[in-house]
Amino acid sequence: MVDEGVRESLRRSRPWLWRNSIRGHRHEIHTFARSLRRARENIRDALSLWYDDAETATIVERVNLESKLGEEVAATEELARLHSELSRKLTEKRRRTVRLLQESGMGTRDIAELLALSQQRVSQIARGT
Repeated sequence: MVDEGVRESLRRSRPWLWRNSIRGHRHEIHTFARSLRRARENIRDALSLWYDDAETATIVERVNLESKLGEEVAATEELARLHSELSRKLTEKRRRTVRLLQESGMGTRDIAELLALSQQRVSQIARGT
C-alpha cells in the first residue's frame, strides 16, 4: 500500500524535459518526460511497479519553477479561483433576481432587458437550467 500523501517533486531539467522524483520513500523513484502530463502519468506507472493501489494513491505534487514563473502561476491560480467564486455568486444572484422580478409580475422580455441577458437565458435561469 502506498503511504498517504506521497511527495513528488517535478522540475524542468531542460526546456523540453521534465524530471520528477519521489524521495524519502521506501523506493526512491525518478522518471523523465517531455510533458508535464506525461511526467504525472510516469510517476504513477513507476509506483505501480511496487504497489497495487498506485492509481488511487494521493500524490502531493510540488512543481519547482524559477521564482518569477512560480509567482506568475500562483497569481494566475488565485485569479482563476476568484473568477470561479464570482461566477458562482453571479449565477446565484441572477437566479434570485429573475425569481423576484417574475414574482413582481414583470415579463421575460423586460427582465432580459434589465439584466442585459437574452430572453432565452432568462427562461433558462427561471427553469433552473
